[in-house]
Amino acid sequence: MNERIFVAEFKRRSAFISLLNFHYYDLMKAQYSSQYKFYLWILIVLDMQLKHVFLFALIFLYSLREISAQNIWVQKTNFPGDARYSTTGFVIGDNVYIACGTNGVNSFNDLWEYNTITDTWTQKTSLPAPERNGAAGFAAGLKGYICSGRNSNGELADLWQYDPQSDSWTQKANFPGIPRWYPIAFVLFNNAYVGTGGQNLSFHSDMWMYDTVDDTWTQLADFGGGVRRTAFGFSVADTGYVGGGFSTASSRENDFWKYDPLNDSWTQLADFGIDGKGSPVGFAIGNSAFAGTGHTGTSPTDDIWQFDFSTGVWSTVAPFGGGGRSNAVAFGINGTGFMGTGTNGSPQNDWWEFLPPFTGIQSPNENLELHVFPNPASEKITVVNKFNGSSLEIKIMDLSGRIKKEFNVPQSSATFSVADLEAGIYILKVSSGKKTVHSRIAVTE
Repeated sequence: MNERIFVAEFKRRSAFISLLNFHYYDLMKAQYSSQYKFYLWILIVLDMQLKHVFLFALIFLYSLREISAQNIWVQKTNFPGDARYSTTGFVIGDNVYIACGTNGVNSFNDLWEYNTITDTWTQKTSLPAPERNGAAGFAAGLKGYICSGRNSNGELADLWQYDPQSDSWTQKANFPGIPRWYPIAFVLFNNAYVGTGGQNLSFHSDMWMYDTVDDTWTQLADFGGGVRRTAFGFSVADTGYVGGGFSTASSRENDFWKYDPLNDSWTQLADFGIDGKGSPVGFAIGNSAFAGTGHTGTSPTDDIWQFDFSTGVWSTVAPFGGGGRSNAVAFGINGTGFMGTGTNGSPQNDWWEFLPPFTGIQSPNENLELHVFPNPASEKITVVNKFNGSSLEIKIMDLSGRIKKEFNVPQSSATFSVADLEAGIYILKVSSGKKTVHSRIAVTE
């Protein structure tokens, strides 16, 4: 049987194979050129009229290789403020805070709190300072900060601290460099590192450390990649990372650098993506780094890349669920990512959760924090919480993000029925206290 005949035959017969709610031809067709002999074996098994359950096991075990590598974007409640781009924000506890931005005509100074547990937005006290876009945002010591930016009157250098307990703002020492917009910011040891950015058509490479306790600024070594605007910045453990952005008004970069605060030095790492990106996003989830989207000069892109710190290599993960986007914001929090707003030619207000990729059907934290068994299961699944917390909030979602089951249990373990769910792959989201982990579960017939 040649490949073309095989594909036609497999496509015809795949209508019969409705296991796991997947159309297997569509799932695997992108790889049939290298794998079709395996599928031919499946057809032979069908012709041998072996029992349905054996066929299910055969296909299920093989398809786990593909399913386990997937990652998911789930749309959440839209940002309720005006659609906008070039916003800023920070993360405190279970909440993401989004502030400022522009719709292309007007800039804003409003502040919104997103509760990642309840998927709800609450408007907070606006920044008591001029509206702005392209500001830097960061959090340290349970306080949020917004620095610099730009509005119709020019670039800014002021710094403001937000206290979520009192829902109030306090002005702090101004950024001592040239007023600017689109600087980067990341936090190490409760000190903020702010720099790069631009003013009018000028671009900057200077970096500064802000001591959140003493309210003082110290100039550091310039960013290793040279002048830059609209780059991304984030921290993982005790290291800062910066990449992408404009190096001139028309030159976009895809370089990636790490900063060592002990030696005040920069080291270049592998480039991310294929093309240079203006206004990309970068964020960290635990000890994993992600970067992507942005504008190549032709159009905004939706690609997202994950950096493997052990190999120093970038690889693609699921593209952003909202499509091509630049000037968006993204954050890592409690084992997941959140991303939204931005522009694709017009300002946006959508909001998405990113469930990162992992190896195997369990989450990457499974051995340390969560035990799920049996998996796959046809009747019941037990979840045991191995991280701190005495109660569990459990959600089971399908791969499009629709909640199929949702309940709370007052103890650190729970056994629940999955017999009422259709056979397939689901996302298990378990929250306890301020911890949230995800796992994939398989429900069989």
